[in-house]
Amino acid sequence: MQYIFIFILSLLTFNSCSSMKAVLAMTKSTDDFLTLKQEPRIKYEQGAIQLANEVAPYLDSAIEVVETGQGKFPKPVVVYVTESIDSFSSFCASKVPSACVIGDRLFLSPKLLHMQKRVPGILIHELSHLQLTQSVGSWNYQTDIPTWFKEGLAVYVSDGSGAEGVSAKEAYEAILQGKTIHPNVTGALLFRKTASSFGLSTHMFYRQSELFVQWLHDKDPGKFRQMFTMLKEGKTLHKALLTEYGFDEKRAWKKFLTYITDTPPKKSIRR
Repeated sequence: MQYIFIFILSLLTFNSCSSMKAVLAMTKSTDDFLTLKQEPRIKYEQGAIQLANEVAPYLDSAIEVVETGQGKFPKPVVVYVTESIDSFSSFCASKVPSACVIGDRLFLSPKLLHMQKRVPGILIHELSHLQLTQSVGSWNYQTDIPTWFKEGLAVYVSDGSGAEGVSAKEAYEAILQGKTIHPNVTGALLFRKTASSFGLSTHMFYRQSELFVQWLHDKDPGKFRQMFTMLKEGKTLHKALLTEYGFDEKRAWKKFLTYITDTPPKKSIRR
């Protein structure tokens, strides 16, 4: 039963790679990773000591940012730093990203050695995914929470990481032109709604999702925070929105459209 679950989850997480590769990635052992002396929460492969040392100073503050925005991590945080692109791919089933959370493990790619200024933001972005996965469980994370919320939240909490290629102003303009996301109700076992589902680039999808999540937060920070308690209790995002805000995703989006049409923000207040 465990491997059936892993097989299905791998399809959800990495639609573009082979199922077998994803299963192997999710079950690959990390026993050979070493523990960084000055920061035991960071594990690294033999050739990844430089990146591990560069990441270490940011971990405390990154965790604090995520916990302030989403709640405490239910489990200990562990960050795995890989020594090569091939090694990273073997754990994440893809060479493309610079970091990933697969199941409940967070891996960093050596690509980050060449984008040092982005390390703090990427770390926060991925820790956002990890905290939410730990809170609701890997299965519910995939089936109950739509991609727009997961990515929008991670971009929002990390102050824009993951959507650097599209400004808030550009995203607002695209929305007003009708080139938008259409927030769906839940996650999905297969065929998740992502950027291509709406004819958007990844960064545009992430930025629009972030602005929508930010609007939900700014509308009532207390209700926004309470939603995470409901998600942790096993409620869907759909149910959490209805309970806390009194409207679902579709009505929320209509209200958001009215807001930006009547008082179009020139930019995100966070940038």
